[in-house]
Amino acid sequence: MPDQRGRGAAHRIGPRLLWQGPGADDLADAGTRQRTAQRLARAAQAPADCGSLLVQAMVLHAMLRKHLARVQQYIAYGLLHDLNATCRGVIRTALVPHSRHHGWHHLPDEVGHTARGRKCLTELTQALTSPPVPTVAQAYEAPDRIVRLAQQIAPHAVGSPADEISAYRACQQPEEGLV
Repeated sequence: MPDQRGRGAAHRIGPRLLWQGPGADDLADAGTRQRTAQRLARAAQAPADCGSLLVQAMVLHAMLRKHLARVQQYIAYGLLHDLNATCRGVIRTALVPHSRHHGWHHLPDEVGHTARGRKCLTELTQALTSPPVPTVAQAYEAPDRIVRLAQQIAPHAVGSPADEISAYRACQQPEEGLV
């Protein structure tokens, strides 16, 4: 079966190197494939930390703004859901870092037994009850909420990327006509 470039796909045996772009025909040797697979497995097993979740929130917010500006409501809906899941991740990672659960089901039981946990759940509930497709102005609330919660429950996570967060906020100020 021909691929996009018109050559037969049957000529390819094995995965390409991850860092090769489209059109590269060199296949990875067995050793490189094995090392790459091991690194990917370690990265997938590494527990999330609040700092990386904050970076994730900033990236998701930038994508959300872009799709809102393009009036791509379905994509914006999905990105807002991802931002809310990132908020959940920050809460769970900071308050119950060794949780065996990753979804929404056990969250109230795990974090709701302390006053700080209940406050976080209240913030998360406010996020979940906001419009499913926000305006650009409403979209700014999501990363601000995540950073604010992280400052309260994991200040060490906000301290290391503080300059990056400030720079991101300065670059992402609402543009005229988009609010």
